[in-house]
Amino acid sequence: RVSCLFLSPLWPEPGSSAAGVRTEGLIRAFQRWGWDVHYAAAAKPNVYTKLLSDSGVPVHECGPNRAELLASILEATKPSVVIFDRFMAEEAYSFRVRELAPNALRVLDMQDLHALRKGRQELVESGADAHQVLAHKPSASSDSLLRELGAIQRSDLTLVCSPVELGLLQDTYGVAPSKLCQASFFCQEA
Repeated sequence: RVSCLFLSPLWPEPGSSAAGVRTEGLIRAFQRWGWDVHYAAAAKPNVYTKLLSDSGVPVHECGPNRAELLASILEATKPSVVIFDRFMAEEAYSFRVRELAPNALRVLDMQDLHALRKGRQELVESGADAHQVLAHKPSASSDSLLRELGAIQRSDLTLVCSPVELGLLQDTYGVAPSKLCQASFFCQEA
């Protein structure tokens, strides 16, 4: 039986964010596939923690740089797959996961290509027209893009929501297709 551990800065909030809806969709799909799903977050427990727990997902509080706590969670869950909820979670936890659970598949769920979204938002706010916004490609020297690309390269697989982002990652930034998997936003039954 596959055991899966999500590592995230926050508890998923499907009632208040698109990212929360996506994460909930992934959790539900994995549960339908018969996986044991666990969720660990750096945030303090809240109403969303209870919703997860009530839906059969064991929850764990684990901030970054808490090596002993993360080690105990990894030992208890024995994950076959670790999913990093966005590149910031990969940056915070992946080096410990590689050390403490070297056989676990490390999966980055991008949610979106943050550097692309941020660049497009800045263009919209500056009054750019729709063609300029849609044609935007983050500079390869952008700090946020470099962080995202680093997280992708350190991960075994990256879930990408949009075909546009998939194309950019492969064709513009040279990410190997074998490291990327397009996963629809709501992650309907696969």
